[in-house]
Amino acid sequence: MNTHFKYKAIIPIIKGNIYSFIFSQRTICMFIFSFASTFVIVKKFVNILSIENYSINFLEALSLFAGSGFNGISMTSLIFLIMIAETPRQISFQQYSLIRVNRSFWCFAQVVYCCFTVVIMMIIIIGQSCIFLQPYTNFNSNWSDALRIDSGMDPALALVPQWIRVKFSPFQIFFLSLLPIFFFWFTMVLIVLMFSILGAPNIGIALYAFILFSDLIFPFELFPKIQSPIIFSNFFRISHNHENEVMTRLNIVLGGYVCIIILLVLTIMKKTRKLEIRTYSIYKE
Repeated sequence: MNTHFKYKAIIPIIKGNIYSFIFSQRTICMFIFSFASTFVIVKKFVNILSIENYSINFLEALSLFAGSGFNGISMTSLIFLIMIAETPRQISFQQYSLIRVNRSFWCFAQVVYCCFTVVIMMIIIIGQSCIFLQPYTNFNSNWSDALRIDSGMDPALALVPQWIRVKFSPFQIFFLSLLPIFFFWFTMVLIVLMFSILGAPNIGIALYAFILFSDLIFPFELFPKIQSPIIFSNFFRISHNHENEVMTRLNIVLGGYVCIIILLVLTIMKKTRKLEIRTYSIYKE
């Protein structure tokens, strides 16, 4: 089997895993839960705006949601963690795919599949946010605070910090906010995949569950030089107290993610060649 054919053969593996992920009961249940929680969060956000008598632009609201990890990175990530808890998918198709291609190509297909699960989750959460925000927002590409300040509002009451309004547009904040979320979730899926291949999937899930709620579990305030990993999961937390060097800090964080991802992929590929891989659960049809 030549290399070109092997690369062509991994496409059905990726598609099979994605199909199994999308239509699994776990994903469907978490999609419904995410839909309901997004509705509640948006309604709470809109109620706060109505109390302050603020109007807001659609892209501006979406950028604020993305910048905060969609108004709660820990809960959103927990929903996604439950979705991808079974990685690689424990289906009989996996055994067939291991026979069809060698382990390196199978591993490559799993990494690509992990990337697609992150993209799918981001599309889901962005789509849900758009659906619920649209009726309560205006379509304008500028910051709504600028109009309110021009009308005489005290700048201290602005919804968006001044340094953001001066340096970035709503679209730029939205795009920049998606980057750390993508890398944070991609790292999470790869860690779950790695521990699953090592034969200890629950450790990977427990590790990231601890990371998601580490602020509540570990007293970081007693150790000022130690930072919670969750700080590096969304744009607003990354940029906190670094307003003058936000892009430099963001690039450092993203560079760190890239290094971690490379190490994870190399570890996964190395272990995949040596270990027996459990690809099917006796509890499934």
